[in-house]
Parts: sequence; C-alpha cells; structure tokens
Amino acid sequence: MFNFIFVSNREEAWRNTETIGNINESVFLKYIIKEGNNMGYDVFKYKKRVDSLNLFDFIKPHEYNLFKINIEEPTEEEKNIINNGYIRTIHSWNFNNKLRTGQKLSNSEERLYNILKRLCHNNRCGKNCILRRYVKLDYLKQFNINFNRAFTKFTSNDLLLIRTTLIYSRIIVEKGFMSASYGKSVFFGREILLLLYCPFGIRMYVTDNDEETEVILSNEMKYVCFDCYLEESKLVICCYLYGSL
Repeated sequence: MFNFIFVSNREEAWRNTETIGNINESVFLKYIIKEGNNMGYDVFKYKKRVDSLNLFDFIKPHEYNLFKINIEEPTEEEKNIINNGYIRTIHSWNFNNKLRTGQKLSNSEERLYNILKRLCHNNRCGKNCILRRYVKLDYLKQFNINFNRAFTKFTSNDLLLIRTTLIYSRIIVEKGFMSASYGKSVFFGREILLLLYCPFGIRMYVTDNDEETEVILSNEMKYVCFDCYLEESKLVICCYLYGSL
C-alpha cells in the first residue's frame, strides 16, 4: 500500500529525475529480449528499476478526485478543441490513424496535436496504477495475427498463438495517442481488454471526461506485453508501459 505524491512534490521530483517510472532501453532489451529468438526472460524477476507488480492496482473510486489533478490544465479554448476534436468523437480515430501511418495533419489537427503533446509532456501519472483500454479485434493485425474463420470467440489455440507472438517478444511503440480509463469505460463490449500497468511518472493527461474516466497517454508510448489470458469471451493482454520517445 502506498500514497499519492501530491502535485507540488511530484513536479519537483519529475524535474530532478531523468527516468521516474521508466526503464533504460538497453537494460530492458538485455533482460527481456533474448538474443537470437523470441523467448523472453521474466522481466519482473530480473528488474531493478521497474516497480514490482504487486505495487500496481486499479484506482479506487475514493481516489478519483486526487488522481484527476493535473499540474497543467488546458485553457478553456484548448479544452474546447480537445472536446470537439478528440474526446467522444470519430475525429480521434482519424487523427490517430494519420499519426500511425505518417499522413500529414490538417492545420486544426496540428493544433490539437501540439496541445495534447504539451499536456501529456507536462503532466505525469501520480502513482503506479492499472488502466483499462478496450480495443477491437483488429488490434492484433499489427502483429500479423488474422482470423480466417468467421470470428465468434477466442479459442485456446488462438491464445497460444497470441502468447507466442506477443509475450516478451517485442517493444511496441504506439505512434498515436492512447486513451484509457482509470475507472468505468463505455467500450467494455469490445473483444480485447488491454490492462496497462502504468508506472508513476508516465506522461499522460487526465481529461475531464468523467463519463469514461478517460486519460490520454502521450503518443510514441513504448510498452511490452507480459501476459495474456481469456476471461469469459474476452482476451485480456497485460502490458507494461515504460515511457514515450
């Protein structure tokens, strides 16, 4: 059990520490990616700078108000740009798709990008926590996992394939901004649940979208998948975030 570090202390800590909540990439590669194949070491057995898994937990409802504190808040004009151009709109999908595929952003998208990038850069996660991100089946396409059959549910063979392909096999860089929930989510009907283990200090902005308890994680976020399992009909993939570029 541990307490939040309040804003005044957090800001000073972040300015004086190079890699709070992050792991040096060479250390990461040494301990996770085994030379010559995709067999991975147990990162949580060998790590020294990464917090133990038992220090991560979901944000409790009584912690919501404290978790929502940002060091830097957007102006009212910027908040309108975020709410109209990203939160609860289809624009977020088109915007992130452009970032993932390297397409040129429009002027309004460029402005949105600069606002989100600044807010994510200047705000950090205040405690080790687990965030929920629900994604569709096509999340797996980036790993060349496709289902030739008419998909109804994941099977044990699917799980074996996904585990062999994803677990400790690669560093994943998300080029777009990622939305996740620290509490309830309206996207629970999707086929895949990503449990994002988010260390203290990770760059993110907590929005005022209380309906979806939404946080926005900085683009270029790097993470590794360290476990996956089936929970009823849903595939759950556990991911450890370790920083953005």
